[in-house]
Amino acid sequence: MALKAVLTPDEYEALDDGFRAQYKQTQSGDHWVLDLEGVDDHPVVKGMATTLRKFKEVAPDANVLKTRFTEHDTLKADLEALQETWKELEAEEVREQLKRLEELEKGDGKVDVAAQIDSAKAVLERKHARALQDVETKRATLEKQLTDREQYISDLILEQELEAGLAHIKAIEELRPGAKALIRARYKLSAEREEDEVTGKPRYKGVVKTDLGENSVADFFERWQTEPEAEPYLPASGNAGTGSKSGDGGGGGRKTNPWAKDTFNLTEQGKLVRDNPALAKQMAAAAGKSVG
Repeated sequence: MALKAVLTPDEYEALDDGFRAQYKQTQSGDHWVLDLEGVDDHPVVKGMATTLRKFKEVAPDANVLKTRFTEHDTLKADLEALQETWKELEAEEVREQLKRLEELEKGDGKVDVAAQIDSAKAVLERKHARALQDVETKRATLEKQLTDREQYISDLILEQELEAGLAHIKAIEELRPGAKALIRARYKLSAEREEDEVTGKPRYKGVVKTDLGENSVADFFERWQTEPEAEPYLPASGNAGTGSKSGDGGGGGRKTNPWAKDTFNLTEQGKLVRDNPALAKQMAAAAGKSVG
């Protein structure tokens, strides 16, 4: 029987006396929690700690990204307002110059009215062009920054979801970098941005495109663990898919690394080099060795 991690007082009272010693009461006295040793080494806890650390690393960038979005919207509004102002100024300038033309034609006929109009208009156009160029330069720079931030967040989201998916199917930890490289090479991965229905804030989710269509990363790994290409990365005694097949040197999943110090085995090394050279190189590298 699996023990619950947290018990209410009623659940604790209903527990057999033999199990009560495995729990300790919280300081608030509201619950009883399972008294565990080495909880920080539990795969789930380690995975959550890694994810939290990575999110803390990117948190300042997320704040910068939010600021950049605001600046982008402001600059875009300024650009649109400037363009509208130019249209109004241009029309107003023409009206003023036409009025001036009528006044000059009634007065001194020696004045080159058309030249004065063109000169005034040229000055206005140069001012407008400089202002427009400044706004356009800022807009282009901002868009480049936003694109870079989007790519950074996309890469981070995909890395975290791939790592979580491999942990879920219990892939051999030392071979996970190779598994991620294989998946990235064979499938099209992307992080799609969508709006949270409750908070209205943007959020991201990993998507894998295969011949069968688009899948979430979690759904992809549920299928992928049953594929032959996943076998080398799953332990021989794995709980899912083809990872439960026995490792016999023919490329099936392996629980031990024949190059590792504690499981060093020349016979197994020879079989692996002959039957699956790629996996042999990965395992040897993981143990700090090289093949051939």
